[in-house]
Amino acid sequence: MIYLIDIHPWYEVGADIATMISALAIVFLIIEYNASKNTRNIQLMHRCIDIFREWFNKPNQKVDIPYLELLNEEFFYFQKRLIQKNVAIEWIEGILDFIQVHGNSGVLLNGYYNQTNIESLAEWENRKVFFARIRYFIYPKLQRNIIIPGINEKSHAKKKRELAKALYKHIKTYPY
Repeated sequence: MIYLIDIHPWYEVGADIATMISALAIVFLIIEYNASKNTRNIQLMHRCIDIFREWFNKPNQKVDIPYLELLNEEFFYFQKRLIQKNVAIEWIEGILDFIQVHGNSGVLLNGYYNQTNIESLAEWENRKVFFARIRYFIYPKLQRNIIIPGINEKSHAKKKRELAKALYKHIKTYPY
């Protein structure tokens, strides 16, 4: 008779089983969400890499509308944290080799190479409204100017990384 008193009603046992199944389902959903997010991020990275390679391998390589469209897309991914931070910083370091970035009072921060002033492009004037995110990037409001010295200077890589980190932090604050 004592054994019958200790047995819980069937609906309580069923509720406990349902709770355990629900907890396992939530854990499974979190794992699946993270896995699909990582897969999506890798796909975005590969897409950008493929577009960049196609642009970079053109015989007459120059900053043009397809490159600006790629930049705009990359900046959106950086802003929304869809590309890992370390990858984004590395990409920004590469971007600094192609376009000019200006600091406080219009100081050129990366004049070590033959970077393009994108505002001087004929195509820019007609499409600058569509590239507001790029304009935000090339005129960051940094607390101090981080000027990258020449390629042969010892501190070139360090300053380039420092500016890339500051620009990454900056692009994440783009309001739209």
